[in-house]
Amino acid sequence: MKVRVVFKNETIQTVILMAIMIAGVATFWFGLGIVLRTEYPLLAVISKSMLPTLNVGDYIVVQGVNASEIKAEKIIGDIIVFPSPGPRNSGELIVHRAIGKTRGNDGELYFQTRG
Repeated sequence: MKVRVVFKNETIQTVILMAIMIAGVATFWFGLGIVLRTEYPLLAVISKSMLPTLNVGDYIVVQGVNASEIKAEKIIGDIIVFPSPGPRNSGELIVHRAIGKTRGNDGELYFQTRG
């Protein structure tokens, strides 16, 4: 069986292959985000604040949940990911363990964290 070469130019073949690979990765990323209900489905840990549970360089899979579903217990609360709060909010994502939660006067849930 003969294979017919549609594109003889190696540069064109490489560009097409790269475009297919990029489209595949983008489809995987956005698909994973839809399934897990989050904008950032995979994150890398970049600090030691969650040792010994998470090490620097570990990858975590993030699933979007309703804030009321988060377990915030002193011993073993859920690990949560949230944008850096306050005036220095740089869009940086923080990974900490929820150890307490309260409902504010505004009706929002607020979490006490450790990590």
